[in-house]
Amino acid sequence: MTTDSGGYGTIGSYGYRENDDTIFFLTASHTFGQNDGGDKYENMTQGDDEMGFVQYQNESQDWAAVAIWLDKESMVDEPLIQRSGKSSKLIHGHYTEDGIDLIAANNGDIYRQGRSTGYQEGKIANVNQSLTGGDINHREAIEYNTMPSFIGDSGGPVFADSQASNGSVSILGFHSAGEGDGNSTACYKDNKEGVVTPTGYASPAFFAHREKSIWFGAGHRDSTY
Repeated sequence: MTTDSGGYGTIGSYGYRENDDTIFFLTASHTFGQNDGGDKYENMTQGDDEMGFVQYQNESQDWAAVAIWLDKESMVDEPLIQRSGKSSKLIHGHYTEDGIDLIAANNGDIYRQGRSTGYQEGKIANVNQSLTGGDINHREAIEYNTMPSFIGDSGGPVFADSQASNGSVSILGFHSAGEGDGNSTACYKDNKEGVVTPTGYASPAFFAHREKSIWFGAGHRDSTY
């Protein structure tokens, strides 16, 4: 995906807000330009197609919800594509704070997708980490150190197997930053040098759910863990 301001990144997940019947793409806020005080501010494109505009965002938490131009009736419960040749997975809700803590405590597997580095597998190294850089400033980041990232991966989904019985996955968060040589900043900054950074951070998906009542995975609005 690309933005009006010239940024680019990865679409993280479908989201749905029931009270206004709107479907969104969720991604990292820092891939867009500055908001200048309004919610609706910048368009997102995929190739030559204009897909929608940022309707909600939180720059300090680094997430953006892009309202999709497409008719709701044309949307389906899209799979999350895994580029390593593994089977596709449906998105089934998101993990809460307690769910993320449980995965970390049990050393559970997590996964990440990005436009630049593709599909990665790893573990949670730490939770509730401070993340700063540009407008980003929060203390609830998910840290992982076995899933290298590169410019363009920002906004990509970080996910784990769902507790549902249908073989789906649930969203943990969206890739926000990489760290190389001890310097942690937003992904679009520290990776311009051409460095694939070994440590990464995600902004939790529960931010968008907590602030704007957005559910993840069209058709699975009742499933959080």
